[in-house]
Amino acid sequence: MMGYALDQYRQSAIASSSPAGLIRMLLQKAVAETRLGVKEMEEGLSGGTRLHKAQEIVAYLRSILDREKGGNLAVSLDALYDFVYWRLGQGWLERSPDKVREGLDILVQLKEAWEEARA
Repeated sequence: MMGYALDQYRQSAIASSSPAGLIRMLLQKAVAETRLGVKEMEEGLSGGTRLHKAQEIVAYLRSILDREKGGNLAVSLDALYDFVYWRLGQGWLERSPDKVREGLDILVQLKEAWEEARA
């Protein structure tokens, strides 16, 4: 029952969020999944499922960039998202939590920037 209520709350929060709020939530989720993926890797587990989820979020964020309206900012974000996506995958393939953390650091900075912009 508690799980259902939590799911309902999440769905309501998503439905009532602005586009900027949704991007913030997606970045929060990508950061959380990446952190869990690194933790699993450090514990000798794969971490692949978590990192794949984070990559899917990054790919989605990249796909919704408005390159016409966004100009240089959209181009810069596209390059960052591309690097993060690549680093998460490369880190997982090489079993290198340090490489994954490079992508994580950028995700954290992006998340913090969105949170600061909304404040």
